Amino acid sequence: MLLLFAHVAQAACDGPAPAWVALGGDVWLLQGEPGEPSVANRGRVANQVLARDGPRLWLIGAGSTPAAARALACHVRQRFGRPVSDVVVPWARGEQALGQAGWPGARIWAHEAVAATMQRQCTACLAQLRQRLHAAAGDLGAAPIRIPPHRLQGDSGRLGPWTWWRLARGEGQSALLLRHRGQPMYVAPGWLWADRAPDARGADVAELGRSAQRMVELSAGDGDAARWIGEQGPPLDATAPRQLSGYWQALQAAATEAVRRGDTALADPPALPGVPAAWQTGVPHQFNWQRAWRQAEDALFEPPR
Repeated sequence: MLLLFAHVAQAACDGPAPAWVALGGDVWLLQGEPGEPSVANRGRVANQVLARDGPRLWLIGAGSTPAAARALACHVRQRFGRPVSDVVVPWARGEQALGQAGWPGARIWAHEAVAATMQRQCTACLAQLRQRLHAAAGDLGAAPIRIPPHRLQGDSGRLGPWTWWRLARGEGQSALLLRHRGQPMYVAPGWLWADRAPDARGADVAELGRSAQRMVELSAGDGDAARWIGEQGPPLDATAPRQLSGYWQALQAAATEAVRRGDTALADPPALPGVPAAWQTGVPHQFNWQRAWRQAEDALFEPPR
């Protein structure tokens, strides 16, 4: 009878149970699907991280849709016997923000700079995500856009079990970096992807390089013990921020040299020394190259002030 009851309770949640990847210290990774949002993955492409802190459960990432958030909320209650108490929206990306309506009982947090970007961009993000989800767009509901009511201010601080920093992606663009205070575990949504190039959409390549170098400096005290959770993929080791910094620096230098030679943005990006081969293939890297090239051209021909 107890087994039958457990089966019925498990079946009450929509969607399959998440694969709980234990990270130690009462922290779990809920790994997103690879690639871009689609009907098949129903938009569940962004990593989320859950941390237990006494009676509270802290979730990094609101999820892509209210339907996905409601399903996860159900699975969390089944596993922990309590609801998620706090949700942090780490950056203004639909896949991390548009699930807010599925957490009606939780406090929703964002940095004031992230909230301001959401005010400007969420309508466009919603339209884009609806288009990508196609037949699954109903998961978004009628009005999924929410601006988090609880705001972080300044460049760094503490929130629940986390220490956080606001790092710039470009003018009017920021994303949080968070470190769990109980272990050298960094959560870097919007900054790192495990097996592909990072994403420069809407960002300034030079600013991304500076923020990546800041990540290197912030984690230096943890040495080789540091681990990193990015936007997608499994945990990364302590070399992740150095690889990230090296990528942006190499990309910017190559783009500047290409503009000086008179190359066009449509030319294939050159090989970047010291950058993982997996980061130098695929659509994200090609888009990053074109963005870096355009910004290098603007910088080269910008009139002196």
